[in-house]
Amino acid sequence: MPPVPMSMCRGRPLRGLTLIELLVVIAIIGMLMAITLPAVQSVREATRLVECGNNERQVALAILGYHEAHRRFPSQYGWSSGRAGVGACGTLFFHILPFLEEMPLFESARVPDFAGIKRRVISISGSGPYTEYANTFDSRNRILRQFIDMYQCPSEPSAGYVRESFGWRGASYGSNFQVFGNASSVVIWMWRNTAVQQSVEIWQGRRGLEDITDGSSKTVAIAEKFGTCNSVRRGPVRGGTMWSRWDWLDTWHPTFAADSSFQQAKSMFQDNPLPYIYPGPCNAAVPQTAHQGGVMNVAFLDGGVRRLEASMDAEAWWALCTSASRD
Repeated sequence: MPPVPMSMCRGRPLRGLTLIELLVVIAIIGMLMAITLPAVQSVREATRLVECGNNERQVALAILGYHEAHRRFPSQYGWSSGRAGVGACGTLFFHILPFLEEMPLFESARVPDFAGIKRRVISISGSGPYTEYANTFDSRNRILRQFIDMYQCPSEPSAGYVRESFGWRGASYGSNFQVFGNASSVVIWMWRNTAVQQSVEIWQGRRGLEDITDGSSKTVAIAEKFGTCNSVRRGPVRGGTMWSRWDWLDTWHPTFAADSSFQQAKSMFQDNPLPYIYPGPCNAAVPQTAHQGGVMNVAFLDGGVRRLEASMDAEAWWALCTSASRD
């Protein structure tokens, strides 16, 4: 057999992509990314929404556990006994720590006996003095800067911007003053300026399920609330949420539905207000949602969690906040 000519052994010459073909490929990749990226982000946000709601459910169940043990709800803020120097002192989120498997942290706030001295006045830098009572559980003692995963919604980034120098830790949830407080309202600009003792009595609550005549499944316990909410000082309220707040009963407390100027329709939660602008649109007297689509997780007193839409009727929202139809 005669040898095969070399010209017949060669394949088709290799050719690279032209510039036009390369641009077409890049355009196709860009289109695919534009199509798939929103879907990926949507899946991630859906996961965060579920995780955020699960946190609220655990907090609501811890509140019910506290009620089962003490036959009353924890205080929005103050002494668990209603009397200074007896029991535990802190916000609702401090009182429920033993029911969130955080007993070691709660125990770490026990005030020692000081070798027979029953109480002493101490001072925390930047926060003013306060009285320690021996053998009580006092959130002011050690836990001010503690971070708790359960109190952080993964969609809400502003809690991490609560300045460490404040001496507290930011959180993403607030509790309903209409349930856990001891008055129908407070005047928000008086929280800081009136006698603290008078204010604490308003905050200590001590109500029980028997007082919730609307029913536990129709009364909000926990809602989402930005950790940092830097808003107009004389309009919407400037503040945020610090779960271990104590020295002033002010707009940084983890609560909502408290201020007399922001009740009824004005109590409606906000849909993604910018939290970092000062002055800005975020109102620390009401809850906020950071989720896409204007939905917010809300935990009810029966332990159930529902998603409410920012488009809902504002009066209907207020009805869910109040514990009795006559409120």
